[in-house]
Amino acid sequence: MKALWYKVKSSAWSLAFLVVMVLGLAWFVYNIVRPTKNKTQYLEGVQAKINTAIKENQIRAKLEKDKIGAIKKIYDQKLEETKEIQDREERLKALIRLHEELDL
Repeated sequence: MKALWYKVKSSAWSLAFLVVMVLGLAWFVYNIVRPTKNKTQYLEGVQAKINTAIKENQIRAKLEKDKIGAIKKIYDQKLEETKEIQDREERLKALIRLHEELDL
């Protein structure tokens, strides 16, 4: 009787361990697959920020290169006004328009 009880007890622990391992593995695989949408949105936001920074720095470099006083002040003011735009895409579009105005 003791041998049978020992066998049942060890089988139950093995079964419990197996269930925990399968659930852990399923959770791990699910977390690898699930966040792809969030990563895509995050990376698109980062890409928009990078493009915005590049355009802003190109404009600043052009203005520094030319050293044109009045024009530089006007475009610096326009550049500062774009920082007030909260939407990344709209800010990028405004910077692109500003970039085109300078004929870079």
